Amino acid sequence: MLKVPIMGMLKKHMHLLAMEHKRHPIRGRALTLGQQSIYANLPEVRKILQRRGVPMAALPEGFDIKNKIPAWKGTWWDRSTNAQAVLTLMGAKEVVVTDVSDYEGAELLLNLNDPVSDENAGQFDVILDIGTLEHVFDVPTALANLVKMLKTGGQIILILPASNCIDHGFYMFSPTLLFDYFKANGFDSFDCYLLAGPHSFFIPRKSKVFKYNRVGPEYLLSTHGGVEMAFFATKRESRAVMQKPIQTRYVTSAYWVKSGVNMVAEGSFFDRYKKIFRKVREILNRNENLTYQGKF
Repeated sequence: MLKVPIMGMLKKHMHLLAMEHKRHPIRGRALTLGQQSIYANLPEVRKILQRRGVPMAALPEGFDIKNKIPAWKGTWWDRSTNAQAVLTLMGAKEVVVTDVSDYEGAELLLNLNDPVSDENAGQFDVILDIGTLEHVFDVPTALANLVKMLKTGGQIILILPASNCIDHGFYMFSPTLLFDYFKANGFDSFDCYLLAGPHSFFIPRKSKVFKYNRVGPEYLLSTHGGVEMAFFATKRESRAVMQKPIQTRYVTSAYWVKSGVNMVAEGSFFDRYKKIFRKVREILNRNENLTYQGKF
């Protein structure tokens, strides 16, 4: 029985990369976390990029467009292309794969649980992760490593499980973690999407895609399948020390007061009624937090 890697780029992910190409371009030296399996052949990739209006670079003569996942050799999935071809079409000049082992041909061996060396600092114009970070135990260290390895002006692209992936990895993620962390560490130009649909690669159903407009109160996205999050941001400045954020909803709340690193709730009679009215308003405004983008 073929064990299908979860880590990889589905057609819906290609649509998102193409949609964000103007604000978060693939260019220069790109790093992928793990050898990304690609669930499409090259003509299918070209069709998606053309549909989304992405200008495609020419692949150099003799460029290797074949599947690079050893477990797929001799299977139906062996018809697929590879991430190096996809990202080169989109504008990357070089694609480097990092992993904790070279079992799938990674060139840069790193354990993201451990701080990366200074020689890896500022080496990449784009860092792309589709399905790795949830398997790394020390998420704060891993995030700090990605920030350190990315050049100023570079793009971070993280596509991670948000719900209904029990025991797939160590973690599932909320948008506020990435918004708050990257804002505190010198990033801006945030774009985020939630993809609601099946996680199985053998079910051809499409996902409902929503643009996540801002960090706000808890949002319950009801779905029969799972929810993935796709997050894009640009690094604007380097920080010597990683900043640990306090969650935005508390920092910006009108009825909470920040005192050092503690949060103390205001407790007067009028404050309690203000809290009730704000909660009602939050519920009424929740639909504005997501904008439906279609199914793909």
